[in-house]
Amino acid sequence: MHPQQLLGAPCPVNSAVDLIGSRFDEAVGATWKCAACAPGSVAWGKAPYCRVCPPGTHASSGTCSICGPGRHAPNWGSAECAPCSPGSFAAAPGSLFCLPCPPGFRAGAPGSALCMPGLKAGGSG
Repeated sequence: MHPQQLLGAPCPVNSAVDLIGSRFDEAVGATWKCAACAPGSVAWGKAPYCRVCPPGTHASSGTCSICGPGRHAPNWGSAECAPCSPGSFAAAPGSLFCLPCPPGFRAGAPGSALCMPGLKAGGSG
């Protein structure tokens, strides 16, 4: 029997069926309940379990959303995408990491999607 059928109703958004008991077997008297998915994970469609969001994405409103330009998520299970630090950028959506700006260029602010021509080393233009 499908775990959701044991509950009698689907679990709320971004939650999944959780087994209370020591074995995955309703015959031993285990009980079922809905439990919120952990940060960085989302309910997997109509399946009774949560899945961890892959690198380059973050958990948002019940789905794994791709990080936007200027942001990155290097690990599995990110609850949010981090902005690129000053001096680095991420041009593509879904970035796993930010790249340093090349010599003679700078990122205007944290979370930059590109580097602009800037002061060269030593402060000369």
